[in-house]
Amino acid sequence: VDHSGVEKTGPLPGPLSLAGQPEGADPDIGDVGYYAPGQDFVLYYGDQSYFDGIVVLGRMDDALAGSPEHVNGDPYGEGWMIRLRLTEPGEVGTSKTAPTISSIPRRPM
Repeated sequence: VDHSGVEKTGPLPGPLSLAGQPEGADPDIGDVGYYAPGQDFVLYYGDQSYFDGIVVLGRMDDALAGSPEHVNGDPYGEGWMIRLRLTEPGEVGTSKTAPTISSIPRRPM
């Protein structure tokens, strides 16, 4: 869902734990985040100010901004938007509790 030309959101199948996370954040254009009240994954492409419940998870691929045609022309090569890496791939589907945001590896921003 597009929200005021600032962000696009999509629901996650369940909540992420907010243990150890700040109350909110002021995401930059290009950030990827989680909006806890709606349990949404968020792509920020406009100027979003500080808002309670936002957790910045990482960034979209900056190089793609200069060559957006790669999204459709080379989606599995140069057209990737976001890469996620599991910290414990063997535990997929075995947890009975929500994953913690602090367990998501982050690249320097």
